[in-house]
Amino acid sequence: MNDNNTTSQGDPWVHAGLPRHAVRDASGAAILTYSLSTREGRPWADLAWRAPGVDATRCADVLLAPLHGWALSTDDEALALALIDRGPGS
Repeated sequence: MNDNNTTSQGDPWVHAGLPRHAVRDASGAAILTYSLSTREGRPWADLAWRAPGVDATRCADVLLAPLHGWALSTDDEALALALIDRGPGS
């Protein structure tokens, strides 16, 4: 589930001047925030930031459905590796 203009506590990109969006898990907790853009015609979750206390593998699992086919950029190496482990197009 994605929602608009949402921030998570500690989000380092909240002051970047870009609207932030959140992906929430089944319980409604924000697990990832990002700025929405496009890359090569696909939606792009830019400046993606994983909420504190959310395990990278759990975050990647939750992201598979709502961000399927999206480009995603993050400086979170653990999240990037967890997404890569799920294969191309995940």
